[in-house]
Amino acid sequence: MKILKASFKIKRREFAAYRNNIYLNFIFGCVPILLSILLWKVIYGPSQKFVGGYTYKEMITYYILAFLLSCILNSRENTVHIADMIQNGEIHNYILKPINFFSLNFKLFRAEKLIYLLNISIPFIIFCILLRKTS
Repeated sequence: MKILKASFKIKRREFAAYRNNIYLNFIFGCVPILLSILLWKVIYGPSQKFVGGYTYKEMITYYILAFLLSCILNSRENTVHIADMIQNGEIHNYILKPINFFSLNFKLFRAEKLIYLLNISIPFIIFCILLRKTS
């Protein structure tokens, strides 16, 4: 439990230092989904009620949830960090200590995604409200 709290504090400080990066990533990440929504709006048009058995709102809900889940489940940064640690030889510092490296790494990953989810929740809710008003 102490390691989980410590990993959460580490990631919180790291995210506080790069907070603007998170918001810019979220904003620029919304551009593809916004374009997809506009594309589906054109596909459905004024007369089309169903495409493939799905309504326009069901399709947009699917796209928004898929976008959110892909942001949460993306582990590319974690993989790159581990690869850098292996390349630089820093991984032996963790392997030689009486800490399970994989457990620590998973806890850091989980803390990172929880903080990321907390940071993007307000802009994401605003985005969904604006999207609802436009559709």
